[in-house]
Amino acid sequence: MKIGPLPRLSRFTAAALLAFSATAQAIPERASDDPKALLARLQSNTGGAVFSASLPEQFYRAVHSVGREPLLIDNSSADAEERAKFFLSVYGSLFGVKDPVAELRTQRVSRDATGNTHVHLEQWHGGLPVFGSRLVVHMNAEGIIGGNGVFANDLDGLPTKAQLSEERLKTAALANVRKHYPKASGLRVESTRLMYYRTGLLKGVPGRSYLAYEVTVRGGD
Repeated sequence: MKIGPLPRLSRFTAAALLAFSATAQAIPERASDDPKALLARLQSNTGGAVFSASLPEQFYRAVHSVGREPLLIDNSSADAEERAKFFLSVYGSLFGVKDPVAELRTQRVSRDATGNTHVHLEQWHGGLPVFGSRLVVHMNAEGIIGGNGVFANDLDGLPTKAQLSEERLKTAALANVRKHYPKASGLRVESTRLMYYRTGLLKGVPGRSYLAYEVTVRGGD
């Protein structure tokens, strides 16, 4: 197993990689939760060739290697999802992630023409999805080369159960669609789900998070 250039943490990294390759649930203990310390370590790993960005009000964060060295040399033969969650188990504080197994679910894995693999992860909180909140971890045969996305960290203390009944919420959704599309016919509720929703997130502006009920309405035409 090839371990990356982490001279002060080589034992930790080796042990963590071995533990994580055995099972996707075996998340190693972090060496630090301080984003500044973690970013400094990535700077050391890459010889200073790191791009990082943070927009706290929008929950957007990004970190990428801009040189030849990856952010982290990991077990490239492992499953892509395992590799992504291992990276976030060590460097998750850079994105606001505390527990990648509990807080993230894999949405899909994609590959581009250059051979890079991208693991798309959706945020969950308290067993509910967080609308529009996703992280993407980028990797290749050399290691983890970047990560970026949105991760909401203001959800603690929000309710987990809706105050209104499901039927009342469905009725309200249908009424809203009829108001905006008066000529639509055959309207019906196709799906529903309880979730967390942050206003302004998709527009990239500050907002507020709520427990919300998503109703998908489909028309006959």
